[in-house]
Amino acid sequence: MTTCTFPRPDLVGTAAGLAAAMRIGGGALIAFIAGLFLADSAPALLSMMLVSAAFALLAALYAALLDRRQPVD
Repeated sequence: MTTCTFPRPDLVGTAAGLAAAMRIGGGALIAFIAGLFLADSAPALLSMMLVSAAFALLAALYAALLDRRQPVD
C-alpha cells in the first residue's frame, strides 16, 4: 500500500470543492446549450447526448493514459 503526499495538504478540501463546482457548472452549461438548440427535436437531443457521452469517454481515456504514465513508487 502506497501513501500519497500532497504539496499543500491544507488545500485538499478547497480542491475538492472546486472540482465539484466545476462539475456542476459544466452540467449547467450543457443544459443551457441543449435548451437553446433543442426546442422540440428528439433527434437533436439524441445527437447532443451522443456527443456529450463521446467527450466524456475521451476524457476518461485521456485520464487513464495519464495515469499509466505516472511512475509507481
